[in-house]
Amino acid sequence: MNNLTSPMRGNDDMKITNRGDLSPQEIARQEQKPKHKNKTFKTQKAFDAWLERTGKYVVDFKDNGQDCLTWHLSQGGEVIHANLQSGVWCGMMVDLSCLKVRRGIRTFKDDMKTQIWDFIIRKITKNDL
Repeated sequence: MNNLTSPMRGNDDMKITNRGDLSPQEIARQEQKPKHKNKTFKTQKAFDAWLERTGKYVVDFKDNGQDCLTWHLSQGGEVIHANLQSGVWCGMMVDLSCLKVRRGIRTFKDDMKTQIWDFIIRKITKNDL
């Protein structure tokens, strides 16, 4: 990725749909709301314990020059921690049905817009607590 390229693909690749176009499963998925975005912790130890309990997936991205290389996701697909810029990424919802190695990552927000990011997934680790 060069400095002139955004990690988000252009509007041609962005899927914007109306509720009438969605299946019941897609509506349920898109109605998910972030639950952990504004959590705070008194100590690093408390945060680490919470992340271990709450994190279901660790997604490592191929390094193409972007700052963020790792996202931790909850069982519902919420980004709950990132190696850098957590304030930017936390609270974003990931479409878990499209979570696959060697693919870009797809996210969605309350406004029903789906974004496909050019962060290529290198590895997915599942936490089976």
